Amino acid sequence: MPRRVINSSSSSSSPTMWSSFNPAAAGRHRRLSCLLLPAAFLVLTFTFCTQPATAAICGTLSYDPSSKICCSGSLQPLYNINTKCCGTTSYDSSTKICCSGSVQPWYNVNTQCCGTTSYDTSTKLCCDGQVQPLYNINTKCCGTTSYDSSTKLCCSGSLQPWYNINTKCCGTTSYDSSTKICCGGTLQPWYNINTKCCGTISYDSSTKICCDGSVQPWYNINTKCCGTTSYDTSTKVCCSGSVQPWYNINTQCCGTTSYDASTKVCCSGSVQPSYGINTKCCGTTSYDTSTKSCCNGVLC
Repeated sequence: MPRRVINSSSSSSSPTMWSSFNPAAAGRHRRLSCLLLPAAFLVLTFTFCTQPATAAICGTLSYDPSSKICCSGSLQPLYNINTKCCGTTSYDSSTKICCSGSVQPWYNVNTQCCGTTSYDTSTKLCCDGQVQPLYNINTKCCGTTSYDSSTKLCCSGSLQPWYNINTKCCGTTSYDSSTKICCGGTLQPWYNINTKCCGTISYDSSTKICCDGSVQPWYNINTKCCGTTSYDTSTKVCCSGSVQPWYNINTQCCGTTSYDASTKVCCSGSVQPSYGINTKCCGTTSYDTSTKSCCNGVLC
C-alpha cells in the first residue's frame, strides 16, 4: 500500500491555522459533537460536554482557575502568579501581606506582622500587638509601649526614670540603689553596707536586729530574738515568747516564767518551792514526799 506523506511544515507550523483558532468556537464544536454521540455514551460524557475544559470546583460553584482563585470556599480574583489567599480574600503577595486574616501593605523586605497590622521593622517595633516607634538600638517594649532603655526603665509595666547603673525597680517605681533600698515594695533609706530590710522597714544591722518584722536593739554577739523583742542571752532567757531573768546555769522556764531549778520546781506551769530530793508535784503544788502524800491531785 502506498504511504501518504504529510507535509509537517505546512500543517503543524502554519501561522494561519493557529492564529484563527477560536476557543469559543472549539467549545461549540465540542458541544455539537457531544450531541451527535450515540445515546449509550451520553451519560458517560455528560460532565465532559457541559463543563469547560479548565473548570474547577469552589464549594458548589465551578470556576476557571486562569481567572479566579478559591479562598476558603469563596471565589476571588486571580491577579497574577503571586496571588495568595488571606482567609476568604485573595491578594497580590508582591504588594501585600496577610496578617492574621487581614490584608495589609507590604513595605519592603523588613515588613512583618504585628497582630493584624503590618509594619517596617527598620522604623517600628511590635509591643504586645501594638506598632510602636523604634527610637534606636536601645529600644525595648514596656507592655504595649516602646521606650529608650538608655533613658528609661520598665518597672512592672510602668515607664520610670533611669538614674545610673545603680537604677533598679521597686514595684512600679525606679530608684538609685546607692541611696535607697526596696523593702517589701516600699522605698527605704540606705544607711551603709549593713543595711537590711525588716518587713517594709530598712535598718542598720550593725546596731539593730529584726525580730518578726520589728526592728529591735542589738546588744552584743549574744543578742537574740524572743518573739518581737530582742534580748541579751547572757542576762535574760526567752520563755514562750516572754523575756525573763537569767539566774544562773540552773535557770529554766516554767511556762512564760523563769526560775532557779536549784531552789524551785515547776508544777503544771506554776513555780513552787523545792524541798530537796524528796520534792514532787501534786497538781500545781510541790510537796515533800517524806511528810506528805498526793491523793488524786490533793495533798493528804
